[in-house]
Amino acid sequence: MDNLLAEPQPKYIELGGKQYQVSPANLNLYAGLEMDFNCGIDKLGDAIMERQATSLRKILYRLLKKNNPELTEDSIGEMVTADNMEDISRQIGEFLKV
Repeated sequence: MDNLLAEPQPKYIELGGKQYQVSPANLNLYAGLEMDFNCGIDKLGDAIMERQATSLRKILYRLLKKNNPELTEDSIGEMVTADNMEDISRQIGEFLKV
């Protein structure tokens, strides 16, 4: 059985040739996404599918901003290209357990 009180191991994502630590998928993250997408967690998947590029950038920003305050949504968007978008999307799904 997992130790529920154990600190989660840090996770990283590579953007622009640099590794960035992501925040854990916790209640604060999901509450922020609910506010960003103006919907409940149960409708979040549908909201994300409606505007995939905007959603990807917003989710990345939420995941990265706590540990990397120098990043902006625009700077994150510049590091995601057609070459890495699919991989980044897959990694986000793993982080969020979607």
